[in-house]
Amino acid sequence: MTSSTSVAVSFKRREMVILGTQYAGEMKKGVFTIMNYLMPLMPKRDLPPADRALPLHASANIGPDNDVSIFFGLSGTGKTTLSADPKRAL
Repeated sequence: MTSSTSVAVSFKRREMVILGTQYAGEMKKGVFTIMNYLMPLMPKRDLPPADRALPLHASANIGPDNDVSIFFGLSGTGKTTLSADPKRAL
């Protein structure tokens, strides 16, 4: 092993332990992994769209005319920076 960082996930207990890092992104990525594991099993096609969920690694904002922009991308690619337009609400 070349890293002192350790991330352990128990899907059965719905727990995650992160050791040896000060990078908060590990927690975000761990929670996102658990969401992707659990959530796709829950929505049923007959539910109205508002009751369904799809976990995405994205950011979004809305313009004054209710136009929506969604930014998809890997960590560190600028999704938050691009969505933080002062003329648009997050």
